[in-house]
Amino acid sequence: MTSCDITNSRSFCDSGLAPFYHGVASGDPTDNSVIIWTRITTTSPNATINWIICEDQALTSNCQTGSIATDASKDFTVKLTVSNLSANQFHYYGFTDVATGDNSVLGRTKTLPSGANISQIRLGVVSCSSYSHGYFHAYKHLKDRNDIDVILHLGDYIYEYGNGEYGTEFDYDPATEMYTLDHYRTRFSYYRLDPALRDLHQQYPFINIWDDHESTNDSYKDGAENHNPGEGEWVDRKSFSKQAYDEWLPVSSVNPLYRSFQFGDLMDLILLDTRLEGRKEQLTTAPLDNVYPELLGVAQTNFMNNGLQNSTATWKFLGQQIMVAPLRVGPEGAPVNLDQWDGYETNRNNLLDVIEPLSNVVVLTGDIHTSWANELPDHDEQYISGVYNIEQTELISPCANSNGVEFVTTSVTSPGLPDVVNAGATTIKSGNPHMKYVNLDRRGYMIMDITPQQAQADWFYVSDITMPNFTITDTESWKVNTNETCLIKSLIVSTDNLNRTSEPQPPATPLVGLPVSLIHFDGWNEGNINILKWSTASEINNDFFEIEKSQDGRLFKLLDKVDGNGTTTEVFNYQFEDKLISSGFNYYRLKQIDFDGSFQYSQIIVIENKTDQNQAHFFPNPCINSFNCTFISTGFENTIIEIIDNKGKVVQTETRSTTPGFQRVILDFSTLPIGTYIIRLTHGSEKTDQSVFIKM
Repeated sequence: MTSCDITNSRSFCDSGLAPFYHGVASGDPTDNSVIIWTRITTTSPNATINWIICEDQALTSNCQTGSIATDASKDFTVKLTVSNLSANQFHYYGFTDVATGDNSVLGRTKTLPSGANISQIRLGVVSCSSYSHGYFHAYKHLKDRNDIDVILHLGDYIYEYGNGEYGTEFDYDPATEMYTLDHYRTRFSYYRLDPALRDLHQQYPFINIWDDHESTNDSYKDGAENHNPGEGEWVDRKSFSKQAYDEWLPVSSVNPLYRSFQFGDLMDLILLDTRLEGRKEQLTTAPLDNVYPELLGVAQTNFMNNGLQNSTATWKFLGQQIMVAPLRVGPEGAPVNLDQWDGYETNRNNLLDVIEPLSNVVVLTGDIHTSWANELPDHDEQYISGVYNIEQTELISPCANSNGVEFVTTSVTSPGLPDVVNAGATTIKSGNPHMKYVNLDRRGYMIMDITPQQAQADWFYVSDITMPNFTITDTESWKVNTNETCLIKSLIVSTDNLNRTSEPQPPATPLVGLPVSLIHFDGWNEGNINILKWSTASEINNDFFEIEKSQDGRLFKLLDKVDGNGTTTEVFNYQFEDKLISSGFNYYRLKQIDFDGSFQYSQIIVIENKTDQNQAHFFPNPCINSFNCTFISTGFENTIIEIIDNKGKVVQTETRSTTPGFQRVILDFSTLPIGTYIIRLTHGSEKTDQSVFIKM
């Protein structure tokens, strides 16, 4: 399993989360239930975990509690379904290790709406998150929005490759391709230590469906393109991948994984498994005899058909992996990718026949690492594209023989597919008039905003996945009106106003990290006193801080309270002195509590009190933007401070002139990428101190 000794710029065990390093998660919500999840990291052979779920952050309103056991047979994951919950309601949940009393972070989830007159549903739609290609900025931006009901992950949640086989920005754990149960478990653990993904799970319930890379590339029921001799039997590898998926994600069942969700009278969502359930091996060329392989299997086809035909909701959504709309290029109109529905035309024709008499059918798709807005031409009739005004925002005459629409989300990080990208968006649209929007080179996510009047897709694109900082550079929006099958370009992003009209904006869940109003939090030792200082960007009138202290970094107890009325110059400054200190390590954190009872924790400050005052101290660890060094200088000398990354490269160097006595140096690390580093001090006397620290 991934250990807490790993040194990576993204995945690491945050000491403030111990022993629930992987955070919490929820998923598969209904109007009265939800699955809640966590994992405990322990050396014990088993563990008993208490859980609680309530309707408020203070964990006092309409609560349910219980206990559940876990052990190595479950990879020490904890997963349970909590029922008898209120519909369309935020709930807050957490876990406690019975043996130690340690608590997890608090998670937030939400049940689905029920009944009639549902006014709005908003989904965050993602797929294809290759860890080795870059940062999960799409997850980070989704987490910060605070305006979504559910995250819909359409597959390729993890990737199976080894280091350097597909992407080179970041290494994997395990370093080799995964094909054993331990491999799959370790890869899931590694992903779930990524802060962006961990925090997104903490904020929203997920609805997950797999694609191929949760097992291996181009997988199907009886094999896979990337399953080779020496990797065991396929039936075992498939079983291992499904077991790890079941352990590490809040899904109700993987046998089968296809299922459906009801969002009151507004929307039904049917999820399909187009990989492992019924798919036969992909073709390499289109068949001359029009005999195509099977994609879904009989049972799943019946499930899909019945779900669509029996739905009484306004909108019928299909969530699945591979593009349904035909994609053809060249003078002969040859299909580009037979791995998608183009290679399973019999199944596509069945789907088009089923939805032809229905209203308001929308397909949501992932897999292809690019963005598309497609109409779905009937296979038996000639498709005629609609005529739009010059701004492409209004239909002058409608399209003919389109049976529905399809919105394809781009990838979180995975690169565009070469065969598709090389064709070019203009060429693709000219040869495929049912494709209204095509973007082949941007990474990000999609928002699906559904009301009784329309369903609109908004694509949000991040600036750069290879750098730790990013912005949202641009968006694109397309919609379909109720009882229509033609796509219309929207000039208004449906989510520009993040305060939902249908319900109040929820409070943010407490996340480990700096509270929004906190500029910095420092601490150091002077003699027999530990001094804590922090600042806020604005005056805090309606809340206060609790200072918590721990001797082991895990079990924190209340030390004192400070009212929110700091002294101002340009910022509002606070100071606290702890005179009851002990030798060794002292851990501190701030708990900022708002007037409504919600709260956030700061980072943890670690102050080491040593009898050897000549030893350098380094704090806080982990740090965010600044770092402190204290040491005793024996004379007038130069001290060289070097920062070394996990590859041994010196990435930052400073020289400070010092005088005899106590020295405190503040270092600016705001430009350093998130990661693990060594700080090394070389004094004029050639005495050297060094320590490992983490930049958050």
